[in-house]
Amino acid sequence: MKKFKTAVMSAAAIILSLTLTGCVGKEPNEIAYIVALGIDMSEGENYEITIQYANPTEISGGEEGGKAGSAIIENISVQAPNLYAAIGLANKIVSKTFYLSHARIIVVSQEVAEKGLRDITETFIRSDDLRPDIYLAVSLDGANEYLSAVKPAMEVNPAKYYQLVYDKNSFMGIPAGSAKDFFFGIETKNFDSFLPIAGVVGSGGEDKESQKSESSDAREEGGLSGAGADEKGGGSSESGGEESDLSEENTKQSDAPENERGFEYKMKDYIGGQAAIELKNKSESMGSAIFEGDKMVGTIGSIEGQMFKLLMGDYKYSYITVFNKHTPDEPVTLKMIQGKKPRYDIDIENKKINVEMFLEGDVSSLPADYNIESDIEEFQNDSGKYIGEDCTRFMSDFIKTHDSDTFRLKERCKQKFLTNKSYDEFKESVNFKEYDVNVTVDFKIRRTGLVMREGD
Repeated sequence: MKKFKTAVMSAAAIILSLTLTGCVGKEPNEIAYIVALGIDMSEGENYEITIQYANPTEISGGEEGGKAGSAIIENISVQAPNLYAAIGLANKIVSKTFYLSHARIIVVSQEVAEKGLRDITETFIRSDDLRPDIYLAVSLDGANEYLSAVKPAMEVNPAKYYQLVYDKNSFMGIPAGSAKDFFFGIETKNFDSFLPIAGVVGSGGEDKESQKSESSDAREEGGLSGAGADEKGGGSSESGGEESDLSEENTKQSDAPENERGFEYKMKDYIGGQAAIELKNKSESMGSAIFEGDKMVGTIGSIEGQMFKLLMGDYKYSYITVFNKHTPDEPVTLKMIQGKKPRYDIDIENKKINVEMFLEGDVSSLPADYNIESDIEEFQNDSGKYIGEDCTRFMSDFIKTHDSDTFRLKERCKQKFLTNKSYDEFKESVNFKEYDVNVTVDFKIRRTGLVMREGD
């Protein structure tokens, strides 16, 4: 009996070892890895779905070396009722087989976002192919337009490009945009979401074909000048040899208003597509789309996005400008750090929302003739006051304008109720528009920098 068991186990081990040898499934050169998906409205009940994919053989490059990220991504657009139907159709068009496991972002157009994302999120949140922390973003220019503008010249791996851009949410005014959080907000009705805005830099003026033709003519005549040209004629480009005029103006920049308040003084309040000027990569993420439930209802710019991150306690550090009454024409630049989460005190009976924030800053730049050390305490107090006043105004105006609970005020009140029933009744009846908002800031300057002055 013992010999029989030994023989059976040996046979099983041999069979298992045979199944583990060799390659099972698809070879790498048979796979097209999807890195991004775009969803636009189409005719009838279908969507126009853009699939952006990378060829792994182009990333590795073999003996010739890998190519730039912009050279190894391709886009294909199909019309289908949902993502999986689109991938099934695309598999019949392209020789390689599409895989979703490396997808980093799903971009939807403004039109799709305003219609509602519930059905779309239901589709991919249940998928065992897509990661639950995949990014969601809204493109005001259209999802296909945005994905077509992405040319990650600094990244070999395009999936890494999206990760680096949208992981900056802790350092800038970009919301996290996680599909998982967005889905939970819809299902629980405990909170609403912001999603990042994916924009396309505006070229303005004449159409692109006309610009390309004129650039070609000028090159032939030897008349091209500026950053896009060299002495040998013909500019070079990291994006696979495509011609690019780096001096091209972004006409959308003038649409961004300049901020005259104390926090981020003299800075422009950008939304995606308005900031960059001289870039080959015409895509950028800046600003936020406001959602009530699964529907987009508005936008905020980059400065209010930073205030939102501060109020949520998701802000790590960034460089900011602050108004200084001793140098009103020139702001003081600080590296601002949020040491710990803000403290919320919501008084349901008296209808008051009190928020206390804790911030620190290092002086990075200030006018040459201004000695900040002489009135450092006054500057600290004034800076905290400006940030508190601007955050109070932003939060109060936002609550009164929108029914969106992006600040998760309902969740913050949950501990005040003994039962789920009483909490659910509160969620249904509460109107935070009736509440007064007050934000105070405990602000400390850590370092002013080493300065050698005459007579020291």
